[in-house]
Amino acid sequence: MNARLFLTWVALVLAGATPGPAQKPATGPALVTANYAPITDSLGFVWDVGQYGNIGGNGTNNYSSGFVLQIQGNQFSAQQGMMTPDGTEYFLSNTMNNSIAVTRRIKIDVKNGTCRFVETLRNIGPAAASFPMTLQTSYNNRMQSTLTDTGTAVTNNQFGPKDSALISLPMANQGQSPKPCAMLWMVASADGKVRPTIQNASNSRLTVSYPVTLAPGASVSFVHVAAQRSLATTDAKALAKALAPLKSGRITADLTAKERKAVVNFRASGMVGGEVVLSALLDQLDVERAATDVLAIGKDTRLRGTASCAALEIETRRGPAKVPFEKIAALIGGAGGGRVLLRDGQALSGRLTAGGLKFTLTTGTTMELNAGSLDRLVLRATAEDKAPASAWAFVETTDGDRLAVKMDPSFRLRVHTAWGLREIAAEELAGCGPMEGTPFGSFVTLKDGSGFIGLLDGREVSFETALLGRKNIPTSTIQRIVVVRPKTTDDEPERTLEGARVTLAGGQMLGGQIDLAELHFLSPTGLIPVPPNLLRTLRNLDDKDDRGAEQAPVFTGELWGGGSVTGVLREVVLPVRAGGKLLQVPVGQIMEVVVPSPVTPDGLREKIAVLVRDLGHTDWEKREAASRELGELGAMARVQLEETKKQTTDAEVRRRVEALLEAIAG
Repeated sequence: MNARLFLTWVALVLAGATPGPAQKPATGPALVTANYAPITDSLGFVWDVGQYGNIGGNGTNNYSSGFVLQIQGNQFSAQQGMMTPDGTEYFLSNTMNNSIAVTRRIKIDVKNGTCRFVETLRNIGPAAASFPMTLQTSYNNRMQSTLTDTGTAVTNNQFGPKDSALISLPMANQGQSPKPCAMLWMVASADGKVRPTIQNASNSRLTVSYPVTLAPGASVSFVHVAAQRSLATTDAKALAKALAPLKSGRITADLTAKERKAVVNFRASGMVGGEVVLSALLDQLDVERAATDVLAIGKDTRLRGTASCAALEIETRRGPAKVPFEKIAALIGGAGGGRVLLRDGQALSGRLTAGGLKFTLTTGTTMELNAGSLDRLVLRATAEDKAPASAWAFVETTDGDRLAVKMDPSFRLRVHTAWGLREIAAEELAGCGPMEGTPFGSFVTLKDGSGFIGLLDGREVSFETALLGRKNIPTSTIQRIVVVRPKTTDDEPERTLEGARVTLAGGQMLGGQIDLAELHFLSPTGLIPVPPNLLRTLRNLDDKDDRGAEQAPVFTGELWGGGSVTGVLREVVLPVRAGGKLLQVPVGQIMEVVVPSPVTPDGLREKIAVLVRDLGHTDWEKREAASRELGELGAMARVQLEETKKQTTDAEVRRRVEALLEAIAG
């Protein structure tokens, strides 16, 4: 037996430790038999969890039967139900079809007003299994509409590549008691491995379905988060604020590293919404964090105790750094180098020097540790586990560093896209990271919702780092930039896509304007010219994600003033003005264009003004005709109708205007 193994064996004997899998739950009081009683959160909404994990309708919310789990078309029923003593988290399990072991973990966050579901499926049968897993939610009352968090109306299978949540908005209160509320449902992140399909049955029932394939012995987990909210307004800022608690990294903070790794509908970067989660770094170590420090050796040895160090320094490729031991979350040693994970989310790689590094077991026995032979040391959680207040973003490099950097107004990230060069300022950037499955290219996301594939310019980028001062980092070594998103305030404006939302092949999206006076649809009778700002939507009917620029897809355009037009576009390339740059986008790459609001031509504005005046005409037929024509114009007349509503003193005009505006909004 060599010296290292001998020390490990002695330490285990002294500590009385027995290596083995962690019990669930890893921490906290023992579970008790489930008692299903409604719980009211801090916002006054009730969560009525039933014995199968469904959310029941108890007369205090819109749920009739929420989050009903089905496996292979069969509804889940719990054989055993347990809960935490305070009744805020349930653990339900059963085996379905004699082959799939199912566990439902349902946690109610009373303070933040959310309900989290973790569905874990394990194949205990002898053969591989492929099947759908569905969650179905029915409402007591039909909702007015259901949108995604990007503002897209949800119809069957309309869940775009950047969508992550569903928002069902209630009808206007018509004497119902209690007053209806909006229902929020976080179902997947944009970069999740598995994406759902959505079925919307007349805004009264939503079905979210995932494909599952499990080899014998394999397991997979899905995370969902629900919330109930009273929304005074449904603009982008209000919806983003309401969804923030559902996208927080705290949602999965209490899950074990193994549980987090098994989740397939969310990935760490997508789940946290830009917050720094230290657990994403610690998960790589395969060590469960505990109430004590943990010394890990190999696959099975885990020693508990308290670590200490007199002085720690690491020589990185960008210079040396001395790090106070109390700022460290984990150490990884090795003769060829080491790695330091800091509590604030930073990471440094290089030659590690740790003077006076010791580990005292819970029994009182002290072990001297050497950085060159150290395996993994994971320190207990403290209040210091949070991003530095001065951090604008974290820059991850190919050599293992993760550096907090400060906001720099002069920062510009140059990205070469398929349509031209984009220069992105710090205040625009939401993040960028590698493309899955290929070593080339990055997927860049902006705060306005844009997302596209590109190559970072080969020049160096200057960053003011928190630990090493100002450093020039070649873009060839930048693996990822994660922008830290501070909590939004009521006074902080929410950035939204400017102009049209252009969805492109490969799940890309641009916010900008189609920089043409007219689009030209080829029809059997000739060219049909349509100004782009009068289009409500433009959709590629071929709906193929790999279409090349040489092909001519058929498009259909829905007009703001009513009507539609279908045909092949004469234009081969559409110029899209985005971020101050003119990008040349082949029409074959365009999947959809959505124009959020119309631009009303001057001549039409004059006609609308006449029709609005006729709403108060003494002749009833003239009033009716004006209402009909304004109704056909729809959103084209919205601005002038809203202005009339503010100014008119005529009760008849007000009644007709309000009816028209309600029809436009509906």
